[in-house]
Amino acid sequence: MPWLQGVSPIAESDTVMPGVGERMQHWQACDACVDRNGITIVAEVAADHPGTETILASYGMGIVVLDANQHVIATALGAEVNSSADQLVALVAGDASLGTPVIATTVRVGGHRTSKVWLHLDRVGTGTELVRMFSAVVEVQDGDEVTTGRIAIDATGLRYLAPHATTTESYVLAGQRYEKSTR
Repeated sequence: MPWLQGVSPIAESDTVMPGVGERMQHWQACDACVDRNGITIVAEVAADHPGTETILASYGMGIVVLDANQHVIATALGAEVNSSADQLVALVAGDASLGTPVIATTVRVGGHRTSKVWLHLDRVGTGTELVRMFSAVVEVQDGDEVTTGRIAIDATGLRYLAPHATTTESYVLAGQRYEKSTR
């Protein structure tokens, strides 16, 4: 995940496999989802649950985090597929020095000529929903031109450089989410 700095990967994959969505149907039904491909990784992302967790992700079906006994710990809804290039790009579980692991997903939204890559940063919360910590566009494609941005995380917070931007925006961790710094 070239757009993300400061996260030490525990597990990562950009290999989209068939059948992941079929497996997700058991816990997060989506009859309207036509794309049943997805990515699976195994990593420790929930300290309150012993053993490693399985993270299943699909563009249309979202994310399902299962404990070692295949019980749902957390979920996030997917997005509606509207364009020809809408797809899940990559899935990473890692350590961002926050005291709890993060789950980063990247998704491409748009067509084959023009599209945007969004990076979503989540963590397992106290309920059954994943907590969205931050989300932003990290790549813009317009024809043959591709412009990238980046997200950098360290102990002081998060810095975001949007594609086409010349200045970095700073964010601080406020509870479970990053909020734009007012300083």
